[in-house]
Amino acid sequence: MNLKYLLTACTVVMASLTAGAWGRLGHDAIAYIAERHLTPRAKANIERYLDNHSIVYYASWTDMVRWTPEYRHSSRWHASDVDSLGNYTPSKKRDSVEGVNTTMAYLRNHRNLTDSAVATNIKLIVHLVGDMHCPGHAFYKGYDQKGTKFILDGQPSEVHHFWDQDCLSHHPWHYTEFAHQLDRYSDTERERMASGNPADWVTESGKAITATYDWFENGRIYDRPQTFAFQLEAEKIAHKRIVLAGYRLARLLNEVFNY
Repeated sequence: MNLKYLLTACTVVMASLTAGAWGRLGHDAIAYIAERHLTPRAKANIERYLDNHSIVYYASWTDMVRWTPEYRHSSRWHASDVDSLGNYTPSKKRDSVEGVNTTMAYLRNHRNLTDSAVATNIKLIVHLVGDMHCPGHAFYKGYDQKGTKFILDGQPSEVHHFWDQDCLSHHPWHYTEFAHQLDRYSDTERERMASGNPADWVTESGKAITATYDWFENGRIYDRPQTFAFQLEAEKIAHKRIVLAGYRLARLLNEVFNY
């Protein structure tokens, strides 16, 4: 294989491993929480399309394929725009709300699709619901998430990366531990928390990040106590968003596959 091609391919793969909301760990946790609340029928039907794999197995699949020509159209389905107050604002280009709505429309019509197409859309919805619950994937044009760079406890970071990765680093649980620690709500509470639609869920993420715009100063070096203080506050938000994403993903999948 040509060395230049190999290096380019490796760069794309590494980018896909780090660019997604929550990172692989967070997406696995969301999928696992959702899986715990699938009905037995829905779970069996879904896994039939996934060759007996769990939805957790494919939780980050969309980040891996988004750069390929076949799935390039999905690359804009990972984030959405919000206004200065955090409210979802439809984009002239593709966004995560369009992605989830489009994917769900296909899944609701899954009996008329090939098994391969159904599997693809299951993999997409598992990831995209997680993405839209990440505060770092709600973008306000007046706030430069990726351009606001700083040092956290000696490590370079920026706002977008903080919400994708750093906010979960204080508790580096295995994805199953996220469920054991966070999925502790009653049936009534879960039903309430699973309500709403994709636009509502992006607005929640938008309001979560707008409340933290003044946390970080571009170019500033934050010491360990300051870093831990940020992480402790951010993980409260992140953990709640992960649980909500899991419950809502389960609701969507149960609506389609519980037969």
